[in-house]
Amino acid sequence: MDASTHPLHRFYARMTPFLPERQFLVSALLGFVCVFWIHLFVTTWGFSSSLGWAVGLSALIAISLPRPQTALLPLLATALLLLLTITSSFWWTGWESVLSEAMVDQSIGSLLIVTISHCFLISLLMVCGSWCQENSSQASEISAKSLLGWACGIAISGLILSAIWPTYWTASFACLVLVGLSMTSARSTETASETFTRQRSRGRDSWMSALILSMGLGLLLPALYRFLCQLQPETAFLFYAIIASFCCSCSLAVWAERRVRLIHVAALLSLVIVAFPLWVRGYLAVSALVSTVSVALSLRTCMIVLIILPAGLLAGHLLAMARRMSSCQNGKSQFWLPTMLLCGLTGVTFSQTLIPLIGVPFTAMVVIGILLSVAWGSYQASRQFTWTYSRSRSQKIGASLMYVACLSMLLAPLTYSPLLASRALFSTYAFQSWRSGTQLSELPGLDDGRLLKLTETSSGTLSFWKHQGEHVQIRSNGIPQGRISLNAQLVPQPTGALLGAVLPLSMHKAPREVLLIGLESGLSLQTTLEFPVMNVHCYDERADVWEEMKTGVLAKAMQPATTDSRVHYRTLSPAMAVRTQSQTYDVIIESPRHSASYLGASQYNEAHYRHLAELLSEEGIYCQRFIFSDYGPSVLTSLATTIQNSFGYMTAFDTAPGEILFVAARSSEFILSEGLIERISTPQVQRALSHVGWDWSVAMNLARFELEDLQSVTDKAKASVFTGTEAFGRCVEMMRWGNKWNEVRDLLAQNPKRLLNHYADQKETDDILRRLSDVAAREQVLEKHPDEFWVYRKSVKKRLLDNPRSVIEPVKGEGIQQKMHPEDKRRLNYFETLGEATQQNPCHLSDLLKVEEFEQPFDPLISHFLHAEIAKLYQRCEPPEPERELEHWLYAVYYGGRQERSVRGIHRALELLNENQKLDPQVKYDHANALMEILRVRWQMRQGHKDISQPVLLIDLKDSLELSQQSLAMMQQIAEENSLNSAETTTRVKHLERALLRTLRSYRTEMLAKASSLPIPPAQQNNE
Repeated sequence: MDASTHPLHRFYARMTPFLPERQFLVSALLGFVCVFWIHLFVTTWGFSSSLGWAVGLSALIAISLPRPQTALLPLLATALLLLLTITSSFWWTGWESVLSEAMVDQSIGSLLIVTISHCFLISLLMVCGSWCQENSSQASEISAKSLLGWACGIAISGLILSAIWPTYWTASFACLVLVGLSMTSARSTETASETFTRQRSRGRDSWMSALILSMGLGLLLPALYRFLCQLQPETAFLFYAIIASFCCSCSLAVWAERRVRLIHVAALLSLVIVAFPLWVRGYLAVSALVSTVSVALSLRTCMIVLIILPAGLLAGHLLAMARRMSSCQNGKSQFWLPTMLLCGLTGVTFSQTLIPLIGVPFTAMVVIGILLSVAWGSYQASRQFTWTYSRSRSQKIGASLMYVACLSMLLAPLTYSPLLASRALFSTYAFQSWRSGTQLSELPGLDDGRLLKLTETSSGTLSFWKHQGEHVQIRSNGIPQGRISLNAQLVPQPTGALLGAVLPLSMHKAPREVLLIGLESGLSLQTTLEFPVMNVHCYDERADVWEEMKTGVLAKAMQPATTDSRVHYRTLSPAMAVRTQSQTYDVIIESPRHSASYLGASQYNEAHYRHLAELLSEEGIYCQRFIFSDYGPSVLTSLATTIQNSFGYMTAFDTAPGEILFVAARSSEFILSEGLIERISTPQVQRALSHVGWDWSVAMNLARFELEDLQSVTDKAKASVFTGTEAFGRCVEMMRWGNKWNEVRDLLAQNPKRLLNHYADQKETDDILRRLSDVAAREQVLEKHPDEFWVYRKSVKKRLLDNPRSVIEPVKGEGIQQKMHPEDKRRLNYFETLGEATQQNPCHLSDLLKVEEFEQPFDPLISHFLHAEIAKLYQRCEPPEPERELEHWLYAVYYGGRQERSVRGIHRALELLNENQKLDPQVKYDHANALMEILRVRWQMRQGHKDISQPVLLIDLKDSLELSQQSLAMMQQIAEENSLNSAETTTRVKHLERALLRTLRSYRTEMLAKASSLPIPPAQQNNE
């Protein structure tokens, strides 16, 4: 049977009229396969430097390798690609394990071996993909249809199909189709379907110009990627949309050939960068107004295409130059494209240093300078680009506009504002406010955040923000990456991050060796060092954040931790960190990147969990924080299933609003271990939990969930490239509009468990229940008795009288005696000491310091209210101690309950801030800003409640208005005198005037109207 009568050939012949051109179709199918292999490498190895070097070297090898002239080459290449792809689910784990073992010694030689191994495999895949296409044998003959096919394949697979089913299935099917196409091909049709016009241009293409432009392209690509990362999260969608957009615009330039000029590219690039505020508005509109995921993805893709268009046009221009130079100099044709690629890779490497030094706008200026310089050189050589060349008036006007567009790039440093993007594009509250009518310029004033520092690093734009007076929040490309309180004596620590360290370290019977993967803000490291551990090994790829912990904005809280002899820090990515360990650990604490970030995809993967399980000691415990506020239940189920399969046992704790903590071990007995109550009540745990205002009994009352509690949804696929949608599915789920929070809450509420339930038969349970009762009593006082903190005294005295506790202790010479419980005795001593201080007028500092000693150990009924008691006494202290009084009022406010409605403590704190001239002006600014935000929230909570008398409300309204006005004036004065951002201050003041002062005035007017209205006489009421 010859080729013409083969059934596959006849079928292909019938279908040909209805199919796209062969070259386009093959490229599109290769795009499907490309997405799978890229995703496999990224989720396994992350964006490590060794993988980056391997990709660059592989591209050079694949382009430089000559193509054998044989008829069976496409069939052999597709068959090998099919074999590698379909069998990857079997051999990939072994391949990755062998390379991981080679990295254990952490030497340069082992890293070189891994890089060479990556290079070998990637080169093989690239060569197979290149030889699958039946176009010209010259590497420079890359057609527009081929590039467009790649763009369509990557877009369809990476942006659409991968969110529905695994990339492995898509790639395997694409390989099967490729083999079928190769079997039906005939050598008579091997000639390229696209005929290139090889004609000498009127000007000579300079090899030097080509190399300089290639380096400029290498500088431009990272700059545009950084530009896009300010506008939307670094998700898998963004990554593959950039690649598809680049290929699409590159195909446009190859198709247009000489019609794309460097001046066009320079003008377009200038407009893209200068229009940053317009891009912010566009992305904000999509996020706030478009509820359909498919429409939102389409609009975002269109904007990405427009932003990447200059880089794609420049790349297409370079391909056209390479093709023309190859046609003119046949002896050196095979070297042009590899040399240009090498220059491009050099530019990419250099940009990692250039962007942190001068930023994105100035890097783009450098590229535009390169484009204009080469264009001017071309003008000098061939006179093809001149004013006189534009003979018609319209052409002259067009050329003038191009020059004006290029000159507009001088405005880029003024218009490029990653700070505006981070405040407007990464906050649901900002979306809702903008949709409600808030102007874009007013969005930065919606919360109390103040910029401390902005720095460009090789990995992204890092910004540090001050919140709540003492909180520092880290943002990487706009996405929050951690938060820490610089002074936990005033402002509580974030609950989720602190519990992520406290729980596993308390569950393990004797933790000695601890591994921290990802430091975020450093709170997990700070908390870990509170425990008696021997060594803490820290791995984080952000060296800049570590420097900030040592000597920068985080040093106030983290400098002691960074100098601790037990800490061993190394700058390394998580994927590489887990593969370079040669020892086992008792506790592994992982604080990963945001789960939607493609840079963190390797931390939510089956292979990653498997390696971590191997690093645990026999009774080791692993934990990972996960923020689920952007997802529905299916994402939780997938991760829980993967962790359980990798470790053996998994349980999840509800640690903070919108956050869950996965805790895993080989067996449940290592997590729910004996002696947990004793360990979790130790002084170090009490001290750590007091930094979030918790008693240790609250940790025992945490809700927890096992795998069967999270399996009421249909999607139970593991987080694996071969069986799940992973990062693609999380990206689409994050963009989905819906009540996802309640969806997860409904799932978690179906089978609630408490950590305490597992220890219900132990005698210590009674003590836990008693302390939980004290916690409930404290919350009741805060919620139902606003500005009447002294009510707690009745609760304490009632417990001491009605339910006194006693302990039996042996006394030397007297036998066994029954004595008052130490905690009850301590409470009595507290009231005695407080009573002595209260009776003095004026009070003395020494007596007040005695009362302060009862703050630790933490007492659920005393430790919080103690601060308000002492703050009141400091008002009549001689000599005055306004700084100490302010500290106690700040503690009482910041550590207050979520339902608290007290405002007089805020009033006194604002009054002290306005009067005290010794405090650091920026400290006064931050606390006043945060206190007025809390005051706004508490007045909102007061509305609708009728348990506060009208005269008291009017007095509180008057004080709130007066002190808020004084504080706003103080903030403006501090901003002027201390070189703070005046525009940011003005925006914030306007928001507080609108949201706080206007609301208070309206409420006061309403209350006065009610107070002044005359009651209707009874007789008139009866007549009515």
